[in-house]
Amino acid sequence: MQHPIKGTLGRDFMNLARHAGFVVIAVALFTGAPHVQAETAEMDILVGSCYTNNVLRFDGKTGAYMGEFIPAGSGGLTCPEGEMILGKDGMLYVTSFSFPPLRHPWEPQLPAPKTPDRRPTFEPTKQAVTYNDQVLRFDGKTGRFIDVFMPPSARLNGPHGLAFTKQGNAFVATRFSSSLMIYDRQKNAVRQVLVDNGAYKLQKQISPELVFRDFNGISLGPDGKVYVSSYQTGDIFRFDEETGDLLDRFVHADDGHPMKHPHNVLFGPDNNLYVTNVQEGEHSVLRFDGRSGKYLGVFVDGKKPKIGYPSDIVFTPDGELLLVDCPVGAILRYDGESGAYLGTLVHSGSGLPAGATSIVLIPK
Repeated sequence: MQHPIKGTLGRDFMNLARHAGFVVIAVALFTGAPHVQAETAEMDILVGSCYTNNVLRFDGKTGAYMGEFIPAGSGGLTCPEGEMILGKDGMLYVTSFSFPPLRHPWEPQLPAPKTPDRRPTFEPTKQAVTYNDQVLRFDGKTGRFIDVFMPPSARLNGPHGLAFTKQGNAFVATRFSSSLMIYDRQKNAVRQVLVDNGAYKLQKQISPELVFRDFNGISLGPDGKVYVSSYQTGDIFRFDEETGDLLDRFVHADDGHPMKHPHNVLFGPDNNLYVTNVQEGEHSVLRFDGRSGKYLGVFVDGKKPKIGYPSDIVFTPDGELLLVDCPVGAILRYDGESGAYLGTLVHSGSGLPAGATSIVLIPK
C-alpha cells in the first residue's frame, strides 16, 4: 500500500506532479511497482494509524509531525490497516477495517483446524456479525472525503491489499475472508472473484492442494503481473492482471529461504521483490529476484534496531527504504541499495502512536 504513491506512476501522475511544481522522471500508479524516481525529494509522508483510526502527515525530510490529514470517522474511516494508494486521479484510496476487526470465518492468529488430508478447514463464525469494512476515497491534496470506492460486504472482510491495473480496475485482497477480487471501477461492482474464502475459483489450478490463507500485500510487477502474499501459508502467488488467471506460485514456502509469514510485497527501483517477513523474534525484510523469485538474501535483518512488527515499507525518491514499525510507532530509514540502517525518521512519541500501519508518500 509507498512514496508519492505505492507503485509505478504513469503519465497522468507525471502531469499531476508537474502541476504540483516538481518533475517526476519515472512513475506509475500501481501498488508496489518500481518506486518514484524524482529530481527532488519534496514529499510528505502519510501514515495510517489503526489505534487512532486516522491518517497522519509527516514532513518527508525531517519527519516532523504536521498534523492529522484524515480525521477519525471521516467517511466512516476506522482502522486503516491495509494499503493506501495515491491514484492517477489524484485521489487517495484507503482500506478501512472494522475495529476491532471481525476475524471471520476463521481466526488468522490461531492455528487453523485441519482435515485428515491436511488441508485447512474454514469454519464460519458462531456469532452474528456486521460487516463495515470498505475502501474509501479521499482528496489526495486536502484529505477531504470523496466517496466510498468499494462498499461493505461479507466477502470484503479485512481489506488489505489494493492495486490498480493498467485498465484502471482494482485488485483487492482480504485478510479475514481470504478473498481476492477484481473490482470494476467503471461499473462500481466486483467483476471477478478469483479466490473466495481461500478457494481458487477458476478451473486452472497449479496444485491440487492449493490453499490461500490471509491475503496481505499486493504488488504490480514490472512484468505487468499481480503478486499477492498469502500470509499464513508463507507463499507469494502471481496472477495475470487482465484475465485473473493464477500463473504460478512465485515464491514457495518450502523454497529454502527464511520467509515465514510474508506481510507486504513491494518491487523496488532495482525491479527485485522486497517482502516484509513476520517471524516471531526475527522480523525482517527479504529480497527476491524480480524475474525468477530466487531468494537473494536478507535485506534488513531487523535486529539493530530491533523491529517490533514491520507493517509497511516504501522506497523514497532518494532511494531510501522507509519501514513502519507498528507497535513502536516509528518510521525507520535504511539504505535502498545495501539495507544498512540510517536512523529513525519519525521517533516514537513524536506524533505517531503505536499501531501505525500503512504508509504512502505524497507531493508537497
